[in-house]
Amino acid sequence: MKSKISEIQNDHNIKVCKAMKPEERLVAFVNHSQLLMQMYQAGVDFRVGFKNALKQKEGEYKKDYEG
Repeated sequence: MKSKISEIQNDHNIKVCKAMKPEERLVAFVNHSQLLMQMYQAGVDFRVGFKNALKQKEGEYKKDYEG
């Protein structure tokens, strides 16, 4: 179920896109792609950091039990 506000915003976005020149559309697409890649990379970095933190914690627990 869509809200009236989202429908109005969607209509506005369509009008704006149709009014853009091809060069402007290309720039918008490149900017959008770069932003998505930055978001994806942030997720990868977070997952890697989280895994490293878990490994470090596991190492600390092993030291506690071994010592």
